[in-house]
Amino acid sequence: MLHLRKSAETNSYRTLMVEPDEELLYVDLDSLQRLETGDVRFNRGFVDGSCNGLILLVLNPQSILLWNPSTRKQNPLPPACPEDTSRVVRYALGYDSKHRDYKVVMVDQTTPEWEVFESVTRVYSLTTNSWKLVGDFPYALPTNEPWGLYLNDSLHTVIRHCLILAFDLAREEFYELPKPDYHGFSHGLVLVEELGGCLAAVVVPEMSISEVWVMKEYGVKESWSRLIRFDMCQIGLSLHMIPLAYSKSGDEILFNNKGSRFVWYNLGSKTVRVADVEGLGDRSNRKRCGPLFDARVCVESLVSPYDSGLLWIWEMERQRKRKAKGSRR
Repeated sequence: MLHLRKSAETNSYRTLMVEPDEELLYVDLDSLQRLETGDVRFNRGFVDGSCNGLILLVLNPQSILLWNPSTRKQNPLPPACPEDTSRVVRYALGYDSKHRDYKVVMVDQTTPEWEVFESVTRVYSLTTNSWKLVGDFPYALPTNEPWGLYLNDSLHTVIRHCLILAFDLAREEFYELPKPDYHGFSHGLVLVEELGGCLAAVVVPEMSISEVWVMKEYGVKESWSRLIRFDMCQIGLSLHMIPLAYSKSGDEILFNNKGSRFVWYNLGSKTVRVADVEGLGDRSNRKRCGPLFDARVCVESLVSPYDSGLLWIWEMERQRKRKAKGSRR
């Protein structure tokens, strides 16, 4: 997967999947210009995960797709369970490098009442094209925050604003990660994202203050480092700023300002400028409860939505031919 490594090392070949009320937008992250997706058309709320260029689309519990917008290939997956609108269901997509397999994790819960609920976790394997039951998700599902962030062969989420929970895709079990040692509200942990290949956490330690912390060494509590501290009263933005990606030069970070607009934050000058996404427009003055759009960073790739092993086999064959060619010289 050389092209994926090159993308991570150079902050290139990245795209942004934006979900406003209308048609889904697929844009280049550097230019913020809209890209073509062929005949594929999806409405807001269908994107439930992204990994190595593959997008997980959940139209309903009976219609789940893996889609590569770069190659415009899509693969319908078998349904995981009967449709039941009375339950809370969340999906996430990730890659299990140990078994070279793309997996979808689905957590299905009854609506929690006084912290009492039933929970079922299922894992879909692209290699076997089937679902199986695994250990239960031990907490009530977060409903409004991002869920199932993929990083380091695991899926991550914040529970009760005080705990980082992860799901190991190889072992297929849950584990806890240490949170940053910030000072302030004990329940100030808002969400986690991936930033520059590291786990990043958004923290609200006190009123009007928002911070971004980065775990420089995965799983090591002492490696948490505060990257940014915002005073929202001074910059006029939302407390729940979601960091999405570094700029190609690395001196700015793109933020989703609570689903109203995108902004670039300059790490050197500590200033903010609006990022105009083609086809989106400024929605900061629109009246509505909740975010006006969602956004996910993706990477352009050749990964097949049909078979986890195809790209790996192609890469191994390419390396074999290169070695054979070198030995003949």
